[in-house]
Amino acid sequence: MKFLEGIKAIAFDFDGTLADSQPAKREAWRVIFDDRPAEHGVVLQKAVDDKVGDRYKILTVTFTNLGEPVEQIPALVAKYSGKFDAAIQRLVVERGLFTGTLAMLQRLHKDMPLYVNSATPEASIVKLCASFGITSYFRGTYGNPATKIDNYKKIVAEHKIAPHELLMVGDGLDDAASAAEFCAKFVGIPNGDNKWAAGAVSNT
Repeated sequence: MKFLEGIKAIAFDFDGTLADSQPAKREAWRVIFDDRPAEHGVVLQKAVDDKVGDRYKILTVTFTNLGEPVEQIPALVAKYSGKFDAAIQRLVVERGLFTGTLAMLQRLHKDMPLYVNSATPEASIVKLCASFGITSYFRGTYGNPATKIDNYKKIVAEHKIAPHELLMVGDGLDDAASAAEFCAKFVGIPNGDNKWAAGAVSNT
């Protein structure tokens, strides 16, 4: 594959790149407030739609907007982020990996080190990789709270390679932006959310 020429390590985003998890995340946000009034779910969905941040920020903003006592918000965030993760673990596994993902990992990991570099909490990504039986294909599985840039630095330092010898594969604007900032190569995965044309987003 020509786009792998000069590449010595590959980092993959997880959600929307290896697994069909974006619809699962949307569904998880819809179900975690099943023990609260319906109008609370509307407030939650607005925070999700406004993309205010990660799951913890979304829940913090939601409970703040609902007028929950400030001192109770950390416990509420912990409770519902746990519910969200449990729903994600179940729903993502139900949807499965994208077709061809397993065969691709089986082939590529023989040629170069592979990594997961995700904005999802690292513990959640580690569990999902274990559930799919793909942990052994990755030299490292990295996620939040480290940034994608921080994770790139760990990868290139481990293998003593230059940034341009690292390839990031992802479906998010944050993937493209972080790769550009770090001077890594990038290949974008088009989907209905990013509206990228097939083959149009790449700096290889």
